[in-house]
Formats: sequence, structure tokens, C-alpha cells
Amino acid sequence: MSSFFNHFTFFLYLFQLENYSRFRFLKLSFSRLFSSKNLRRQELVFTLKAVLLFSLSVLLLFFLPLLIFWFPFFKTASLFLKIFILFLSFVFLSYFFFLPLLISSWLLSPFDFLAKKFIVSRAKKKLSRLSKIKIIGITGSYGKTTMKEMIFSVLSEKFKVAKTPENINTPLGIARFILKELPPETEIFIVEMGAYKKGDIKELCLLAPPDVAVLTGINESHLERFGNLANTISAKFEIVRFSKNNASVFFNADDSKIVANFEKYLGNRKVFFFSSKPNHLSKFNPRGLKFLEDGSGLEFILSSSGQDLGPFKTGFLPSYIIGVVSASALIGQFFGLSEQEILRGVFEARPAPHRLNLSRRGNNILVIDDSYNGNPEGVKEAVSTLERFSSRRKIFATPGLVEMGKDMERVHFGIGRDLSRVADLVLLIKTSASGFIKKGLLESGFSAENIKEFNSMPELQNSLFGILKEGDVILFQNDWPDNYL
Repeated sequence: MSSFFNHFTFFLYLFQLENYSRFRFLKLSFSRLFSSKNLRRQELVFTLKAVLLFSLSVLLLFFLPLLIFWFPFFKTASLFLKIFILFLSFVFLSYFFFLPLLISSWLLSPFDFLAKKFIVSRAKKKLSRLSKIKIIGITGSYGKTTMKEMIFSVLSEKFKVAKTPENINTPLGIARFILKELPPETEIFIVEMGAYKKGDIKELCLLAPPDVAVLTGINESHLERFGNLANTISAKFEIVRFSKNNASVFFNADDSKIVANFEKYLGNRKVFFFSSKPNHLSKFNPRGLKFLEDGSGLEFILSSSGQDLGPFKTGFLPSYIIGVVSASALIGQFFGLSEQEILRGVFEARPAPHRLNLSRRGNNILVIDDSYNGNPEGVKEAVSTLERFSSRRKIFATPGLVEMGKDMERVHFGIGRDLSRVADLVLLIKTSASGFIKKGLLESGFSAENIKEFNSMPELQNSLFGILKEGDVILFQNDWPDNYL
């Protein structure tokens, strides 16, 4: 009985991973029918929607075979044949349980739509009653959560600030947070805005219209869902188009796609630029960067028109944090914070989990956890961070990136090429992408002896005892989701 339950809930688990997208779930279900990769690295969350979907699907599992009684041939069939056909129908639907789930999802969709509209409408009304609240919207292909955490830490030095938790960045998730957890005394509300298609960020802006909009960067992340880069660019700039008419917007000057496109979306809004390296568009330019090889972080100064801000001290490892600090300093000044308040807020900020977090193990081994990161820019930063540990043996472990669409080979070949000049040892988890990384490594002259391949992350982790040596630094990049092969 438990095996039946596990089989049924595995399809529900995959449906949940795909955010209940019926088309993507249908494709995924067919690919998983004959796959041995049915392990779950995450938990199935039995939300009200999941419980309703599962319950209705089980009812359909028993009800749908009974529809055979409506066929004329069935009325004249023998009792044995009737029982046999009903049994076969039940077995078929049990094995292909994704079919009852899809039918249930379709049947429940009107109620799901109305419930979502009701919750979002209530959240809008609550926000409208908080007339003095200022909303900061943050979006981009990468770096949203880190930007959110840094701005929160800085502004909390002076204001009562609330932020959307963890990676909650959809209309329903944000609306529920507003209704249940947003304190009425909040002065600034920081909202992380995610998107899988055009219109998603517009919907979020209509729920929580930004007074301040931040665009962190644009790349091929989720390209498989967006279709092409033009759609991605248009979707990300919705945070500008649908912010308030008098909003102030903050752009990453290091991102060529932002710089090339921002003017056509800006309107009359005031614009500020931030960057992680010297850039003529940015108000602040960094100097005096010190990387602390013991893993304790970075130190640097931000200069503006001959005046220095800093020195800043932060526990973050990657150099992109300079741009995040630059943006947070600009926003801090925008809201009237002093230099000391900004410096203190930056110092007290901590990396979000699984985003280049460093921990120490025995034998002076450093472990960098970048398992949440799944975009090309993030991989480049991870490789660059690893490179700075010049006195240690450098190990890079990855399954590759998902949702790269037609750019999968190009992106992963480039990762292999970049790794070839930095890593001493590369550990690959076999996926549909890892072979392209291996190809990029080998064609760049990297030794095949220094590439090790594993069938799964648990297999890799179990092998580390025989791989790691005293003084090593190992970086785990990305965690291949269960809804990808």
C-alpha cells in the first residue's frame, strides 16, 4: 500500500516542482515513466491545493473506469470480461497517475483562479490602507535574494523594514505574506519579484507598486521558459514600466543588456546606477579591494567624486557583492541614512543560505555552498571566487544548469572552458548538461584524470572522504532539481 502511495505522491511532487504548469508536467511525466531517477531531495508540501488535487485524483482513479459502463459493448460482455476490463483500467490509471492529476487540475482551475484573485485583492486592500509605506521591488535573472537581504540590513538601521521571506516571489505567496505577516507599523516593504514569463512582474507590480525599483541583471536564466532573450528583457523591465510614475529606479551598470535597453522603459522616472567595478555610469566606484583568503570576506572602499565611503567590511565572498553594497548605499542615501548607518548595515548582513556560503571542516578544508545558484552569471562569479584561493587545491562540483534551452551546449561548454584555467579537480554529476562541461574542459587542455563523474549527489558526497586533502577548498555549485533529467 505504501508503494502505491509513494508512486502517486511522486507525481504530485513533480507537479508541485513545476508550479502546477500542466504542459510542463505532462512532458516531465512521460520522461519519468521509465526513469530510475525517482528519488526526492525536497519535501512534498501538502498545501490546501495539493491536498485537493490529490484527493480528487484518487476519486477519479476509482470513478473513471466506471465510465466504461456507458459503452454498448460493455453491457453485453461477460462478468469475467467486465471485471478484467475494470481491473486493467484501474491499473492503467494507477501507473499513469499523472492523468488523473491533470484532469483534477483542470477541474479545479476555476476555483483556484477565484481563490487567488480573492487573496490578492485582500492583500491589495491591506497595502492601500498603509498609506505611508514605501515599497522596494527587486527583480532580475540573478542576485535578487542577496540584494534583498543587503538592502534590508542597511535600511533596518533606521526604519521598520519588512521583506518577503526566503524565495517567496509569486503573487499568491507575496499576497499571503502581506495578509498574515506584514506588520501594520512597517515603513518600508522589500518585495522580491520572480518571473517565468512576460506579465508575471506586471502582476506583482499591480499588487505591490514599487516606489523604488531595482533591476539586478539579465541573462539566460529560465530561457527555456521565456523562449528567447528578447522576452526575458521585456519581462524584467516590467518592474520599471509598472512601478509608480514617480518611482526611482536602480540599475546594474555592469549588465550590458540593461544599459542597452533601459531608456525605452524609463519614462520620467529618476535613474541611479550601481556597479561592482569602475563604471562611468555608477555614482560609486570601488577601490582598495582586499580578499581575505581565510574565507572571512572582503574589504573595500567606495569612491564618489573624490569622496570616499567606507571602508566597507563584509562577510560575503564574491566580488559581485560590491555592486550589491553600492546599490544598498545608494538606496540608503536615498532614504536619508548616515554613512555610519550604511557601514553598520553592510557589516551586519549575512549571505542567504546556499549562496556562496563558506564553512570550515577538519584538516583546514574550506567548503563553499553555492547550491542554490543556477544561472550563468552566478557560475562565472563562483569560478572567480574559487580562483582567489591561490594557495589551496581548488575543487569544483556541479551537475550543470537547468532551463538553458537552445543555449545549453554553449553555456556549459563555456563553463568547462572557464573551469579549465582555475580548478585543479572537477567533480561532475551526470546530467543532460554535464557532458558539455566535460567537453569544454577537455578541449581546453584540462586533464581527463582530473575529471571525476558521479551518478548522483549522494554518490559524490560519499566519495569525498577519499578525494579531499588537507587545505583543499571545494565549491558545490547548483543543485539539480528532481524535475530535470
